[in-house]
Amino acid sequence: MTITITPPETSRIPLSRRKLAAAKREAHEVAYAATHKCCPSSEVEHLIGSEEAVGSSPTGSTSYSRTARGAFSEVMVMTKLMSLGASVWTPAFGHDHSFDLIAHFDGCLSRVQVKTANDSNGRLLRFNGNHFLENRSSALTSADCDVIVAYHRATDTAYVVRPVGKFAYQLRRTPPKNGQVIGIMYEHDFRLTSLDQIRPV
Repeated sequence: MTITITPPETSRIPLSRRKLAAAKREAHEVAYAATHKCCPSSEVEHLIGSEEAVGSSPTGSTSYSRTARGAFSEVMVMTKLMSLGASVWTPAFGHDHSFDLIAHFDGCLSRVQVKTANDSNGRLLRFNGNHFLENRSSALTSADCDVIVAYHRATDTAYVVRPVGKFAYQLRRTPPKNGQVIGIMYEHDFRLTSLDQIRPV
């Protein structure tokens, strides 16, 4: 079956970046609906450009479901990676991968798993280090992805850790009361500031 997708009509007046992003998203949604209807098991890779990410993030104090929070974190991580100079690919269909997106920069391809970081007692940030494949949960390792990037919505900050087979990670804002030093991970040491942090090793 041959599918022809006609993008939404636009006026000849140049569109603003926000309106252009909205038009492209609409075209993607039309393509997804048509393709998924005839071949739901297919997986298609598509390139997300920086002009599609700008102005795409929801605002306000909306309460999100777990799925929506995950999707929001992915969009924000993609935006941050692109602002640092990476191109980002994400699967058009399916979630049966051990990574959520691929970042390309300096000839490198980095597999990125995105998580949502949550506050704990104002002293810790916590996020999961597992993924689900075939209804089974397993801890992420370097065989599954190159990095885990966790997004914290309240501070609009992304954190990068290497997957080491842990089901959960925690980053401290303040020193532990018992004075422990070994094994402590402080959040300011893991903030995403450079693409070198996600470079495959």
